[in-house]
Amino acid sequence: MRKNFVLLFILLGTISCVKFNSKIIGKWNSENKTVFEYFIFKENGICSIGLGESDLNGEDFNLEGKKGTINYVVNQGKKFIELDIIAKKSGSSRNSFLYGIANFKGENKLVLAFDENERPTEFNSENTIILVREK
Repeated sequence: MRKNFVLLFILLGTISCVKFNSKIIGKWNSENKTVFEYFIFKENGICSIGLGESDLNGEDFNLEGKKGTINYVVNQGKKFIELDIIAKKSGSSRNSFLYGIANFKGENKLVLAFDENERPTEFNSENTIILVREK
């Protein structure tokens, strides 16, 4: 009986992540004009980011003379959805991370909070980005 409960818990968590992954696919523009202008989340786990005058194509961008990729990973956290952005530079064993939390406000608004060192525990004026789905 306990095994069945554990399997059900794992299955529900997986369904929740799949549901979030499919909801996040697409282009999201920054509503509050932070350093991030937009995010594009693709089905294959690639994330492209607009940073003012720089557009980082998640599949192939130049970082300090080396090619790189940007991926995103989604997990269902206890309180919020966890959304991490991972930048990988070709030929390097070190990756850059943005640890994030996410919360949908309807179908077309997504609230994100990021930190480079640890996952945020709340949304506040210093870490929060409000994104609106591009139609």
